[in-house]
Amino acid sequence: MVVDFSELRNRILAGEEDAKEDALPTPLRTELREDNSTLFSILFGGSLLGVSMMDRVKHDGAIFTTANGNSYGPIADVLGFGSLMFGLGRLSRGLGAQDEINNYERLVEEAENVVLAAETELDEMKAEAEEEDEKPKERPEQLDLIGKDWNTHIPAGGLVDFGGYGNNHGTALGQQPIFYRKSNSNPFSF
Repeated sequence: MVVDFSELRNRILAGEEDAKEDALPTPLRTELREDNSTLFSILFGGSLLGVSMMDRVKHDGAIFTTANGNSYGPIADVLGFGSLMFGLGRLSRGLGAQDEINNYERLVEEAENVVLAAETELDEMKAEAEEEDEKPKERPEQLDLIGKDWNTHIPAGGLVDFGGYGNNHGTALGQQPIFYRKSNSNPFSF
């Protein structure tokens, strides 16, 4: 068995290039590279505070002191601290905003999934209703009227006698019995 190492190496390198293209940037990297003012203020403030601390430890404040004795060390500390806090504040707010955006996108996706599920369920219900509508209705009272002996049907109901109590005048308008059955069958069985 012969193994072609050059082809294997080319496939590995091609796979590594694909992985680099698919990699998503981290939220921290996105915040630092999206707006250069955040990265600049963090670097400027950190470096200014670092130089100020080095000046106090190694040079006894000689770097920020002029020839006539004026010391600019406290001003450098304030500028460095302010710039660093400005950059870290922007970074913190940016990371929080990215979390909110991700939460909102997830919420929108979940809502879309619920809507799609409801729509598919509604479509299924409509399809079932259409299938039921397409089937012929098999109610015996209708099938009896379709047959050859439709003219032998009589009304199933009639006047009910309660022995002198209640309504003895028959059914009210609109309450007449409407089912028709064969005269020799039981009118109340379907």
